[in-house]
Amino acid sequence: MPAEACRLAPMRSALSRFASDAGLPADDACDFLLATYEAMVNVVEHAYPAGEVGTFDLWAAHDAWRGTIVVTVTDRGRWRLDEADPSLHRGRGITLMRSCSDAMEINPGVDGTGTQVTLEWTRDCARPAPDDEQCG
Repeated sequence: MPAEACRLAPMRSALSRFASDAGLPADDACDFLLATYEAMVNVVEHAYPAGEVGTFDLWAAHDAWRGTIVVTVTDRGRWRLDEADPSLHRGRGITLMRSCSDAMEINPGVDGTGTQVTLEWTRDCARPAPDDEQCG
């Protein structure tokens, strides 16, 4: 997927359908959407130099037997901060992803390129998830 902001809304809608199909409870589905969206936004904002459109992979899996949902967002860029605009140094995305998931890992590539964010939820997925619009 191209790492462009305009590509994120359709991905969020697809993730909303995924959460619903998995039977993720409504409150958990909102946390799921917020955390996964934040991981994708981080790729767009931080992984590639200004003017360069990189790519990222999104993978989501529901294991009903184990009661888990796992999402990975993987880029091929380098983690960076935009020194040109200090107001962009908000620094809350990782904390947000951690608090909205049951487990989170950030694994940088061995050669300094690429980052993989893995988010996991362990739930009894029984109730239907809300529509994307209900989660803000």
